[in-house]
Amino acid sequence: MKLKSLLLFAFAMYLSSAIYAQRNDRGLNFGNTPLPNNLQSFASWDLITGLSDDFNHNNKNSAKFQDVWAQSYLPDPGFRGPGSTVWQGGNLVEVRNGRMEVRARPGSGGLVNCGIVSSKRTIRYPVYMEARIKVSNIRNSSNFWMLNKCDNEEIDVLECYGGDPDEFYSKQMSTNFHLWHRRGGQSHAGAQTATNCGGQDLTDFTYQTFFTTSNNDFWRNAFHTFGVYWASPTELEFYIDGQPRFDGQHFVPGRAARNLTGKFSDARLQCPNAAVLNCTTEALLRNVQGQSGGGVPYPNRQFNDPTHIIIDTEAHAGRPVESVANLNNNNRNVMLVDWVRVYRPNINGGGGGSTPPPPPPTANNDGAPIGSIISLRKSGGDRRFVSAVTELNNDLYANKTSVESNRQRFRVDRHRSGVVALYSLSARKYIQTNNSNQNVIVRARGNSDLSWERFEWRNVGNNKVALRSLQVNKWVQAAWNQNNAALFPRGNAPLGWETFDWRRESGGKILSSTEATETVAYPNPVLGGNDVFLEGINQGDTIIVRNSTGSALVNMVATDTTEVIPTSNLASGIYFIQVNTGTSLKLIID
Repeated sequence: MKLKSLLLFAFAMYLSSAIYAQRNDRGLNFGNTPLPNNLQSFASWDLITGLSDDFNHNNKNSAKFQDVWAQSYLPDPGFRGPGSTVWQGGNLVEVRNGRMEVRARPGSGGLVNCGIVSSKRTIRYPVYMEARIKVSNIRNSSNFWMLNKCDNEEIDVLECYGGDPDEFYSKQMSTNFHLWHRRGGQSHAGAQTATNCGGQDLTDFTYQTFFTTSNNDFWRNAFHTFGVYWASPTELEFYIDGQPRFDGQHFVPGRAARNLTGKFSDARLQCPNAAVLNCTTEALLRNVQGQSGGGVPYPNRQFNDPTHIIIDTEAHAGRPVESVANLNNNNRNVMLVDWVRVYRPNINGGGGGSTPPPPPPTANNDGAPIGSIISLRKSGGDRRFVSAVTELNNDLYANKTSVESNRQRFRVDRHRSGVVALYSLSARKYIQTNNSNQNVIVRARGNSDLSWERFEWRNVGNNKVALRSLQVNKWVQAAWNQNNAALFPRGNAPLGWETFDWRRESGGKILSSTEATETVAYPNPVLGGNDVFLEGINQGDTIIVRNSTGSALVNMVATDTTEVIPTSNLASGIYFIQVNTGTSLKLIID
């Protein structure tokens, strides 16, 4: 190769690494498609390989495809599909020329055989997922979506009737979400039990918007990227071709709206079948949810369950069935998927929500490294120092005075991706939240590692920090209570934070980045059959899952810094995950 070519190649590689340094694609090829600008601005992103695929294999029998996808509807394998749909894999799903093909063909008795794949693993927030897709040219819906096993938490990133003769459908695609409420009650914590999963549909807390292409063309005429940032149980942002879409429209009579953003405030409660269920009024819907009887208003209005990722085509109920001729036309009946990628944010200072955090300051932004001894003081008001005391049930209070000598010191422990645990040096306890009186007061609870509470540490500039309890997903704020400023999580949006001045005190060992990594397993507890993700490990580590008697049931070697542990062969109970000869984590399988 000539010198000029070498220089050009090196320069191109430099530009590529500079532009895409904020994401780790782990060897998969997504055509150097950048992530949305607003997401790149506040986080680096690590690819979850067990849920991502570039389809650059010879066929669907490749190890990669078989590892990621099942050619069936995994949330409920016994369900054939909605309307005239009959879901199946077989020759309806193929991998050719670097793309996955998902087809529909004529079935028997007026039904339509429809291709489908489901991710073998499940995923929870915070996560960004995106697929590059060209929808089919038939009346069937082309879909990219997520669903939990109870079939009551659904996020639809793409739904488009690409070949419908009515341009209202074929020139528009929709993004949706649904939270179904059923007879018998549901857990607000999202437990996937028979009680929560069963029962007749009563209400649908739903959001739906429609979008056209930038030039009002048919969606079927080109590839487009469709994504969603699932930031928290109550925060979703939809993306089309790399742009967040806050200008959605809804056309259902009586609920027509514009400039919809994807927020829960834009969602509406509806009755799935008013004629049968007789739930046509808002007042009756409230009664159904137990509000008038003193229950929690609208329980389970959160996306907090692990979900499968599903890519499929469907012949929906109430829609015309496509002609046999078009279903047999291989140029029309195919939905093409170029790639699917799923990232978890690795945020220095916070998980973020719909509003990205402010840019970090240029100095003194070490993120409170592990082992630091720090003090915290209210930024506004009387500027009291935060202090943990041994009276009043060991609650964490601000001092009654703002005298410098009264400041309390904390040690920063267990740091990972902007997440910290705080240890009170005077109370000799880790700080943890405790539910009481409808407020969650931050208290010094225990002196063992098992008692720590994790807090998101977010620098907001000028040596000020905001803290969010990951356990209750709320920002910590000071409020007056019995002449003290009790700290409790106040709100679940960034605007609800209170900032605290922080400074490094003398003392404290600064550990290396390797030592500072925390090994975690999630989801935990996990519903039997779902995969468990083990983070904070190293390639080559030995992973052993033992039961309560010490017997080794799973023995594997880590192939990456995140490893997947299957639970399909493990019964409900308590297990222990051992990494090498050291770290041992408790795992609960429901």
